[in-house]
Amino acid sequence: MAYKRSRRDDGFDGRRWSSRGQGLFVRNVPLLTEVPGNVTFKSFSSICQTSEAPLSLIRRVESLSYKGGFLGFKKGESSDRLINSLGKFSGKEFVSIFRFKTWWSTQWVGKSGSDLQMETQWAMISVPEIRSYVVIIPITEEKFRSALQPGLNGHAMICAESGSSKVKASSFDAIAYIHVSENPYTLMKEAYSAVRKAGSRFRITEAGTRAKLISDQGIGYITPTTTKSRNTANRL
Repeated sequence: MAYKRSRRDDGFDGRRWSSRGQGLFVRNVPLLTEVPGNVTFKSFSSICQTSEAPLSLIRRVESLSYKGGFLGFKKGESSDRLINSLGKFSGKEFVSIFRFKTWWSTQWVGKSGSDLQMETQWAMISVPEIRSYVVIIPITEEKFRSALQPGLNGHAMICAESGSSKVKASSFDAIAYIHVSENPYTLMKEAYSAVRKAGSRFRITEAGTRAKLISDQGIGYITPTTTKSRNTANRL
């Protein structure tokens, strides 16, 4: 059964996030500049009305919803693949994860939107002026998936694609999620919990069953050396 939130204010704090002119500000510090006019920023409550997530998760996410919001954009023509700038940032250190093969991802660091790699799955940006961190997570909307990629002159681009020439769109209300926190570890948990409530298909660890592959010490794996050692032991 879907949980529907009440009509009360979700605590969205205009002092935490604001857009003025061509800039997106977090606590009055510019995070993105030269933001195109077709880019939108919407509060958490305006996008998330219902959810299939666990009730305990929903309540926790709503209590922190003022920390985040959704980015979207509109184009003049429909397409199965759309690319748009989210804005520009430079001189701000970030760490990210990008996918370089179908099943492989790795870490990348940089200081501007132009330093991002293709197929970036998330980027955490340091905002030292307020001793905080901001994460931008490209997400799915309807039948479109998205990823960050580098642009010219410090611009961070987002690419949304359906994978089929028969599935097209021209606008998105929530193709990326953005969240701020003082603690980088807390930031990731809060942000992905919010994305889960927003309707993404994945499950966070606390809402699912731990796979047998994962132990308390980490993820188990077998290397050629391990296999050789086992075979040797079996012969003794």
